[in-house]
Amino acid sequence: MSDLFRIELQQSGTPETESFASYMYRLAYEHGVSAGEIVRYIFRKNTSEVKKYKDKNGVPKILISNDLVGTGSANELMVDFIEKETGQEFYKSTFWFLKTSFARCINEVRKEFFWCPECFKEMDIKGVPPYFKLIWHVSSITHCHIHRTRLLGRCPKCDKKQNTMIRKYPNNLCQHCGESLMKRNTSLSQDDFSNSWYSAGDDVLMLLNKLSYINRKDLPKDGIVKSYEFILNYCLNNSDYELLEQLSDFRRPFRNTKRKVSLLIARRSAYILGIPLFDFIVGDLSQLTFGPVLNLTSARPAFMRPVKKVIKDHEEILLRINNFLSSQSNPPSLRRTAKYVGVSVGYIDYRFEELSKKIKKEHQEHKSRLMLKKKYKAQKAALGFFLEDKYSKYNKSRKQAYKVLREETGLPKFILKQAIQNAYAALSSLVN
Repeated sequence: MSDLFRIELQQSGTPETESFASYMYRLAYEHGVSAGEIVRYIFRKNTSEVKKYKDKNGVPKILISNDLVGTGSANELMVDFIEKETGQEFYKSTFWFLKTSFARCINEVRKEFFWCPECFKEMDIKGVPPYFKLIWHVSSITHCHIHRTRLLGRCPKCDKKQNTMIRKYPNNLCQHCGESLMKRNTSLSQDDFSNSWYSAGDDVLMLLNKLSYINRKDLPKDGIVKSYEFILNYCLNNSDYELLEQLSDFRRPFRNTKRKVSLLIARRSAYILGIPLFDFIVGDLSQLTFGPVLNLTSARPAFMRPVKKVIKDHEEILLRINNFLSSQSNPPSLRRTAKYVGVSVGYIDYRFEELSKKIKKEHQEHKSRLMLKKKYKAQKAALGFFLEDKYSKYNKSRKQAYKVLREETGLPKFILKQAIQNAYAALSSLVN
């Protein structure tokens, strides 16, 4: 096993498996570096896969927790690389099946770390390295399936999220203030426990349980398509138009059964049919019998409630965007603009295409100007260190220059190091 990746993935091959994001963050803490340094190390490797990725996408600037459990090409590359380095199986520590079986799944995976304080306590008692479980990344799972207690997403002391790539402490301590994440703000009340007969996300939990025991090659890519074809034929052959109507309430295009659907639509369909989600995505419905149509007007889980369509006033939104842009001293990013106005980036891209391009261009030009100023400042500071009298008491090494100027200027590491190297090389050539 590679010395860099010497730690083991916790509970590998079980429903309690550690997430790949947790592993990367734990690895960073063990080596005393940021998780970003681990990512950059992998993308500095001179392999054909890394070259191919960088030629197309460049080096990823930032990867947060949901990126590190998702199905993006950058994460797939890292998972494959670490599997080869360690001989361990890591793909099941991500949501690999979303890419295999489903269409794009929006909001199914949390953007931040969540955890169960009671699970962290048990890990501490058992001497298990604290880790974030893959199931805790699922948005619909709000409670621990073991303790039935509500999951937390913020430190009980400083109220901050745990997504930072700078890992100062083990995973069961807050990375900002060091407080234990095994604590809760208040004592547990009845409202903090999920019902014993039902918990939101149980269907996804059962799916993850089943998937933990199969190989990814055994999961059919067209399983959901086959399920929909079977259901359509069943409804037409048995004249069960009521069931067909219920399934169509969620805008599933039954006339085109060759398309994949999102995890949310699959969950809704499986719930209406009263069948396990796993059976639905592998297309194994031939042995199942469908019961009476459910009364969906009664109590039902949150994912079964139709999303109300919000009608937007496009002219009013455009006015707010322009007012916001004119009020800013520096060109804001499209993401910041969208957040302020209360719409998505995709909405502005689609509805106001030319304005979107203008915002992106002006923000990028502003960032480039700021970068040039920082580089000029760094170069001036680096030359000053080697030439000015006020630095005469210091050893004229690049290491010393970085140490002094980093403290003095606060400039980013990569800019300052490059400027020091340029100044050192230029002055060395003059001496020689």
